[in-house]
Amino acid sequence: MALISIRISHALVWTSWLLFLWSFFLPATNALNYPGTPPGTPLTGWQAFTSSACAVLNPIMWIVEPRVLLLLSFPSANLLMIIAPLMFRILREKSAIFAILLLPCAGVPWLMPKTLMGDFFVGFYIWNWSFVAMSLGCILASIAYSADDWDQIICRAGASVHKDSV
Repeated sequence: MALISIRISHALVWTSWLLFLWSFFLPATNALNYPGTPPGTPLTGWQAFTSSACAVLNPIMWIVEPRVLLLLSFPSANLLMIIAPLMFRILREKSAIFAILLLPCAGVPWLMPKTLMGDFFVGFYIWNWSFVAMSLGCILASIAYSADDWDQIICRAGASVHKDSV
């Protein structure tokens, strides 16, 4: 049973990571303006990422529009998701700890004011749900690896009892 759960968790982690990457090529939001596009044009995930990173890295924007500091969460969230498969590999049975970092990344955009976030498009929803799916994959892996460890401990204990009785 644990082996099946481990395989499902691996599939969920890699599928969510591929969905995350795919979301960068889809229309995501029209909250920011991108050079060469008319205002209100939906930006792809990649354009939204680079625009938010530029806005956050510009200290003048912090003074002119302090709400732009709320965008600080997005480059951080993207960085967490980029390293997620590596952390999943490293942490294995403790990957639920990483899920605790990822889940708020999915919730934060819904708490931000609509004036800052603009309209959401398909790329945003795929991006957002990839965090939820990655978190679920990490939690499932943590449970499955722990169960597998217990199965091995029980099997060893059973084998030693069997040897003693023979």
